[in-house]
Amino acid sequence: MNPLIKFGLFIFVLLFIISMHKDLTVGSLEKDLNHSSEDNITSRATIHSQAVRIKVHEGETVLSIVEQINQESVQTLDVKQIVADFKELNPDAKPLQIKAGNYYFFPFYEKGAGNF
Repeated sequence: MNPLIKFGLFIFVLLFIISMHKDLTVGSLEKDLNHSSEDNITSRATIHSQAVRIKVHEGETVLSIVEQINQESVQTLDVKQIVADFKELNPDAKPLQIKAGNYYFFPFYEKGAGNF
């Protein structure tokens, strides 16, 4: 078989495998994330945010703490909104680099009056 044909066939198979991998891992997940973000944007209008000052313990993250204090509304929270709210409440802190033993303000989401 001609080496040029072998090379072309190799490139075709490689691109096909990469395409399948992206389709199975990234493609459908992005579609689901975009859909859930749209749902959260519409439901976000009825959620009001307050701040809670909490001391961080070893192994805790911004998301784990927000999930603990927002147990009743955890299903309707948007990760991007949580990070944005945390940054707004703690302008000098980086959400991915919080330190155990320090106090930070975390967003507490409360549904509109009468919804709870």
